Amino acid sequence: MEQQQTGYAAVTVTVDQGNVTGMRVPLIPNQWSGTFTGSGGQNFSLAAQLAESTASPQGSFGVTGTASFTKSCFGSGTVASGNYPSGSFVLGTRVALEIKTDSGTVNFLGTDNPVTSEITGDYTISGSSCDHSGTAVLVGSSPWNY
Repeated sequence: MEQQQTGYAAVTVTVDQGNVTGMRVPLIPNQWSGTFTGSGGQNFSLAAQLAESTASPQGSFGVTGTASFTKSCFGSGTVASGNYPSGSFVLGTRVALEIKTDSGTVNFLGTDNPVTSEITGDYTISGSSCDHSGTAVLVGSSPWNY
């Protein structure tokens, strides 16, 4: 028997009449890997283990975890949990990751495609000797995928 977990965004709407449309957004997978491509040609890879928490009153889901990098100016980091608008969180199909390392912070904001389990977006590295920005594509997987 296949079991699927789904996260929901909480929405409060006050209207006299009309329609409200929503969509199911599955939980993000817990294993992510991807390539970050800097605007100046600096490329590095990421592998991350993420966990999604329960919904906040604003409808976002906090994200925690760990990350490791290759070909980067830092080796590993911690995903700083948060709720919209700061820290690491999921809000609908938007995913924000704030990864704190001992030599800087990686901030990533992307859009999750639940069908392909890919998050595409932009990142900025700050507070390190290799500050730069660029684009990234992260691919998710789960140990429960067969």
